[in-house]
Amino acid sequence: NMRYLALSNRCKTDYGFPDIPNEALYGKCHYDLFPAFPQHWKDINSRCLAGAVERSDEEAYTGPDGQTHWITYEVRPWHTANGDVGGIIIFTESITRIKEAELKFRSLVEKSMVGVFIVQNEIFTYINPRLAEIFGYTEEEMLGMPVENLVHTDYKRSVNMAIVPGEPGEEKAVNLEAKGITRLNNTIWFEAFGTTTLYNGAIATIGTLIDVTGRKKADETIKEKMTQIQNITDNLPYIVVYQTIRHQDGRRELVYVSEGVQRITGLTTEESLKSQYLGFDQFEQEDWEKVMEAEIASYNNLTMMRVPVQIKTYLGQPLTVEIVAVPRKLDNNAVLWDGILTDITEIKLAEKELLHKNYEINEIFKALIIFSDFQY
Repeated sequence: NMRYLALSNRCKTDYGFPDIPNEALYGKCHYDLFPAFPQHWKDINSRCLAGAVERSDEEAYTGPDGQTHWITYEVRPWHTANGDVGGIIIFTESITRIKEAELKFRSLVEKSMVGVFIVQNEIFTYINPRLAEIFGYTEEEMLGMPVENLVHTDYKRSVNMAIVPGEPGEEKAVNLEAKGITRLNNTIWFEAFGTTTLYNGAIATIGTLIDVTGRKKADETIKEKMTQIQNITDNLPYIVVYQTIRHQDGRRELVYVSEGVQRITGLTTEESLKSQYLGFDQFEQEDWEKVMEAEIASYNNLTMMRVPVQIKTYLGQPLTVEIVAVPRKLDNNAVLWDGILTDITEIKLAEKELLHKNYEINEIFKALIIFSDFQY
């Protein structure tokens, strides 16, 4: 008749009647306390009263409060001295909180915008919909699939090494970038992050996976464009492209200079970065003051600076250059200039030569006019 002979305090707490004395429950029918007891559980109890042993790792039931609860249980018979079945012993444990947390986690993971996976023995034992979508498979097709089936040949070894778990109790982080192969045999790039854990009683690697193909393509495009720009700036004749920063405390820092500086100054880019001003450390005082005055005005007003100056290289070669730079304020309130220094020495010499020729021509014309007047 399923009447109580004994029960624990934990049982009363788990099932919602902790304040009822045990004596008041002895002799009560189990089904009277749980009127919504499902028929299949009654069938289990009947089989165990006949000598069977049954268990379940998780099962839901509706409690007296009308809420759904989860338990793990084992039901087995107990025997009298003469060997007959005297009744059954029911061992139960409430796993409602664990199950609710699992359901919340699963709901979050199922809707995640990143792929989520669990790997055991180098095969997928769990994947979320987003991971299946990334590789073009269904969830059912990917469950039980070896991880290496989705990895490009060049990266199989590194990925396999990354997902092999460590020793029991040892945490092993997974952080890798690799090429993958989709169901349609397309190549993608992905990043995976994870760690070792226990899943269903065995060591597993749990982690997330992000499709970074778009970012990789963008990075490659940017890299190509930057290489093109650098090749152009490095090979421009008579021109040096540079970047310099003026900090709030007045410190000046040269952070970039193109390779064209070596053709003009004779210094490498590394040597120029250590110098005072693009490898030109021999300014006439008047010209240096002119540069500093233009730079301070540009710093204060965030306006373009343009200044022609006379300088000498480390080899003592005199040059005439024009410095043009556009400032922009950085997040730390320092100011960075994107600048171009142009060697205009030959232009100035040509201008000087042209002025000299013009002077000579004018003198010749004057002489001709005087001679003409004398003849008349």
